[in-house]
Amino acid sequence: MKLQRYKKFYYNGQIEREEYYLNGRRHNPDGPACKYWYDNGQIEHEAYWLNGEFHNPDGLASKSWYKNGQKKHEAYYLNGVHLTKKEFDELKSKIK
Repeated sequence: MKLQRYKKFYYNGQIEREEYYLNGRRHNPDGPACKYWYDNGQIEHEAYWLNGEFHNPDGLASKSWYKNGQKKHEAYYLNGVHLTKKEFDELKSKIK
C-alpha cells in the first residue's frame, strides 16, 4: 500500500497541518507522521508514528510548542509505549 500525505491550509495560505497515513493509520518511517502549525507559521506540534503508534527510536516522539515558540510538551515513545527520558536512554544504550 502507498503512503498517503494529507495537507490542509489556513485561509491566508499558511499550512495548518501535514499528515501521513498507511492503511488508514498514521505512519511515516522517514520523519514526523503529523505536523501542525499556528496561523502565524509557528510550529505547534509534531509527532512520530509507525503503524498507528507513537514511535521514534531516535528521540522524542511527540513535541508541542506554544504560539510564542516556547516548548509546551515532549514525550518519548517506542512502539506505542510511553517512556521517561531515563528509560529511553537506558534502552537506547542497550541496543547500541
